[in-house]
Formats: sequence, C-alpha cells, structure tokens
Amino acid sequence: MTDADTKKQRISYVLKGNPIALARMRISSNPLHHRVFDSQKELKLISQISISNIHNDRPFFKAPIGIDCTFYFHIPKTNKTAHPGFHHVFKPDCDNCIKYLLDVCNDVIWQDDCKVSVVNCRKLYTCGEPRTEFTVFEMDNHEKDV
Repeated sequence: MTDADTKKQRISYVLKGNPIALARMRISSNPLHHRVFDSQKELKLISQISISNIHNDRPFFKAPIGIDCTFYFHIPKTNKTAHPGFHHVFKPDCDNCIKYLLDVCNDVIWQDDCKVSVVNCRKLYTCGEPRTEFTVFEMDNHEKDV
C-alpha cells in the first residue's frame, strides 16, 4: 500500500435493524386518477437520518467510490442448520438490499449513486442484532487492465 492509498478516505457505517430490500414503486388503484408513489418513503427517511448522524457533515465522497457491505440477518427458529456466519440464501435478494442502501446514501454520503463503481456484498446470519454494516472508500480513477 502506498502513501497515497493510506490518505484515501474510508468510513464505516452501521444501520441497526433488519436489512431492507428496495421495493418497487406502487400505483394507486383509483381508476379516475392513477398516481405513482414510494411505499418506503418513511423507511428511507429514517435510514438517511441514521447515516447522516454517522457521516457527521463530512463532505461528499469524490468519484469513483467503492463499497463493502454485509447484511446480517437473524437466524429463524425454524432453521435448525443455520449458524452465525453461515451465508443467508433466502429473500431478500442481495441486489435489492444493495439498491436500497445506495438509494438512502444519496445526498448524504455522495451526490448520486452513479459514482459507486465497485460493490462487494454478502448476506450472513448473526446470533446478535440484525444490521447492515458497510464501508465506503475512494478509489483510484484508473485501474490497470487485468
């Protein structure tokens, strides 16, 4: 690791509670006037406030950005084979959890989630509190061809 790598900003965040997957937009059933609405508006606002408190008015990350995230789910009483640290292979899907997380970080950690270039993700069981842990870091603007 070079001196330039150690100077790059790297911040870890923890969102307590069950990991949330992004839900699709809903359409009202009023036949006279259809409207589209976000059914998770309140959940997103609560998550944004929590992330904002951790981010503590730091400036936005610059592009490009990488994110390492782990979604921890509680072990259901009906699952006799799962143990802490085992991979969670049921719904919600990893990609939907990531979409929700990136969505709530907009205008808090970065201006737009289009700046996220690399995502590493895993879903695991925990015997402790369900939560979402993620680390955001700045990346070099160039990658060597592999």
